[in-house]
Amino acid sequence: MEKRLGSRPQRTSDEFGEMFFGETANRASIAKELREIVAKHIPVLLDGLQPDDKFQEALSMDMVDSLSTVALVMEIEERFAIKFVDDEIKPDLSFRQLVDLVERRVVNK
Repeated sequence: MEKRLGSRPQRTSDEFGEMFFGETANRASIAKELREIVAKHIPVLLDGLQPDDKFQEALSMDMVDSLSTVALVMEIEERFAIKFVDDEIKPDLSFRQLVDLVERRVVNK
């Protein structure tokens, strides 16, 4: 997994947000901040992250205990002042889907 992410082009959080989610400044900012939050909670470097990488297969979320996963979700909710519905954050969720979900919550609050 780290080998696969490491073999891809390496991008900073800012570059990642702008390149893949730069349709709007808000969307790019959400992606950047989410990537930084996720990086604190998983055992993999995210420099090679792609938007359609899924948390379980690409980011080793299956190696993270449930307490860490709860801490990740809580930090996202706190940072963006949003609340997720039970089971909305699933292991097969892609990073792009997480950005979409957070963006919808932020816009609709």
